[in-house]
Amino acid sequence: MVENKIVLNSTYWYDKIGKKQEFATVNDLTVISVDSTGNIISYFYDDIWDLSSYSINPVRRDSTLDFNQIEKAHRKQAKIITYMILMYGKSRFGRQLEAKTIKGQYFRGCIVPISRWLTEKNLNFTDFFSDESILFQYVKYQISMKKDFMHLPAFFRLLSNTYHESFPYKIVINKKTKTYLDEARKIREKSKKQTPIVPSRILSYAIEARWNHIDYIFNNIDELTNFIENYMNQKADHEKPQKKFLNAVKFYKLEYLFKKYHINNRAEFITFIKQLQATSKNLIHTYSGMRSEEAYSLNINSFKQDNSTSFIIGITTKLDGRQKETRWITSYKIKVIFEIFKKINISILKKHKNFTMLRNPPLFLSVNFLRLNNMESLSLSSLDANNELYLDKSKIVLTQKDLDELESVDPFRNWTEEDKFQLNSRWHFATHQYRRSLAVYSIKSGLVSIGALQIQLKHLFRDMTLYYSNGATNNVSIDKLYSEDLIKTLKDTKPEIKTLEFIKNVIFSDEKLFGSYGKKIELKKSSITGNYSSYILEDKQKTLKLFQNGDLYYKETALGGCISVDPCDSFLTNSLTECFSCDCGILKKSQIQNVICKEKNLLKQFDDASIEYQTINKELMQLESLYQKLNGENNE
Repeated sequence: MVENKIVLNSTYWYDKIGKKQEFATVNDLTVISVDSTGNIISYFYDDIWDLSSYSINPVRRDSTLDFNQIEKAHRKQAKIITYMILMYGKSRFGRQLEAKTIKGQYFRGCIVPISRWLTEKNLNFTDFFSDESILFQYVKYQISMKKDFMHLPAFFRLLSNTYHESFPYKIVINKKTKTYLDEARKIREKSKKQTPIVPSRILSYAIEARWNHIDYIFNNIDELTNFIENYMNQKADHEKPQKKFLNAVKFYKLEYLFKKYHINNRAEFITFIKQLQATSKNLIHTYSGMRSEEAYSLNINSFKQDNSTSFIIGITTKLDGRQKETRWITSYKIKVIFEIFKKINISILKKHKNFTMLRNPPLFLSVNFLRLNNMESLSLSSLDANNELYLDKSKIVLTQKDLDELESVDPFRNWTEEDKFQLNSRWHFATHQYRRSLAVYSIKSGLVSIGALQIQLKHLFRDMTLYYSNGATNNVSIDKLYSEDLIKTLKDTKPEIKTLEFIKNVIFSDEKLFGSYGKKIELKKSSITGNYSSYILEDKQKTLKLFQNGDLYYKETALGGCISVDPCDSFLTNSLTECFSCDCGILKKSQIQNVICKEKNLLKQFDDASIEYQTINKELMQLESLYQKLNGENNE
């Protein structure tokens, strides 16, 4: 089937080709890659190796190795090393390496930069692997120049652990190099920055603006598909093309849509379709938390419903290293995106010579189909999250409130020192930001006030809580497995957010703390000499470990907070005064005053003789009495 190149392209290189070839027989005619029907794509002698048929996301720029980046003198050596990795490289799950990993981690991350350095030094790969001092010089250079060295240990480990008599290079890492790399890695890990959440104000606006585009286009989808099928699918007419284009726009009643999106010719229409794809992909990430390569695995029929639950079926490799079908909980609203592209893609593909065989065309079909005739193999669009349908730039620039929100989620990061997070700078979206934002916001922590975003995503948060809880996947069969990887992200994020919430509301509290645990915190603060923030930064990992192990818990309460890991009996009886004597209680005078004020207002709604009045009044009197005692403590 033609669509196998998109969906079933996961046959690993070794299973398909490698086991038929001995390393000893490698020569210029050694086969590197074949397509889904067995036709050869790349040979060893080619300077561009196309590995797209072994990739979950066969976008050509992500799946090709371009040896033209390497000097001719080093090229054959580089190919031999790459072939070795292709043949013997394994993931942490013991599986054949993905094309993306081979390209990003080993080829672009190690082989290309090493070859360039060797060229500058008038050396070659034989010198590099045979002389430990040369290898150490390179490692030291990469680290001193603050270049990417994080892939080097895996690269060295793979080549040193893999031995074949015909492989000309045997690498042995000496203790000096290994120690140097380990120390540098530890320093890099400490300074590694967490993926930022999208500030809630910006995300809320972007969601609203994107849905406005989608709804408008959906209302014109029949006219658009007719235009594609009957005009764009025809060969471009070079005689008066502009006049014929405008006549077609008028005939299919698309004048207002084309004016709105500034479409004046064929090329601008193709750009419009690609921007529509990017807008849609951003929304899918927002409402599912899936990764970019997972979104590229979707087809036009990936949206499904099971009773009242909406979900998207796609492919992931994050569970055990193999491609596996999984589900992401999503919003029913996402269905319209799949309806739009089902119509658009079918219209585009009607000129495909095997159209009748295409059961599940990809969701993000390459716009090249609108440029070229008789396309034989399916390919995907390569999309940029920021090259999408129009967003008002004035509404996605960082305000002080946005920066405060980022700081509340990660108070130890110096946001203003980073160019990307300057006041009044434009926010740049990235697909992985949506995953972290969804995890953070769905936890509904006390870190941020998300306002309109809570309304926009409330049904999604509810369904995620329902299905991504501890027992969510116990009652579904393996072929209907929900995204275990996203469950792990949510579980890992929760203690992190609770730790930051605890630090923000308790450790960095602007007001004095009372209550049994609050007093302990105040004593701890007074005993610390020097920079208090530095102390907390050092202590953060210890606190996070307590939350992760379940030894510490924190939740905000009406009177301040509570750190009890056990269920609260007083919560069931709605007794606020118990917090004053509880060992886990954290009290804040401003919040106690707020509760007293609300209790007084509540009393006014009841008759003085009613049971409700007497119960509330009793609680109020106790609160006022305890509050006066706190005032006495404060004056001591």
